[in-house]
Amino acid sequence: MAMNIRRQLRIAALTSLAVSLTGCDVAEIAQQMGLNSNDTTVYLPPMVELQIDENETAYALGYDKCPSGNNWFLALPLKHPEGCLKLEPNTVEMKVSLRSLSGENWTEVWRVSRKNDSVTLIRPNGFEIRNAEQRK
Repeated sequence: MAMNIRRQLRIAALTSLAVSLTGCDVAEIAQQMGLNSNDTTVYLPPMVELQIDENETAYALGYDKCPSGNNWFLALPLKHPEGCLKLEPNTVEMKVSLRSLSGENWTEVWRVSRKNDSVTLIRPNGFEIRNAEQRK
């Protein structure tokens, strides 16, 4: 039973983060699911494509160990257990390696902003990271 609850919480947390990256109201969804994202750890898979500028996307790679299991949301099970972006309840900034679609590599430190149940990742230039498919 505990394993099923953990799996449900992880899926819900990943869903909440994915929805927040698309600009939807995460607070409402989390409330309906009976969750509080402020006390949930969320993982983004290695090499997830994110919108890092109005006209640019890049693949992001973290420095954290990925959770085991096959219940990933928006990703296939991982073959390599490293490289996740881990957002814990107390994370205020995170080191991120980026690879542009043209192959350029660089590293940044992103700020983590929380408001109610939503989480926003912010680049050093102030741009708020979004899902790669969402363009304003």
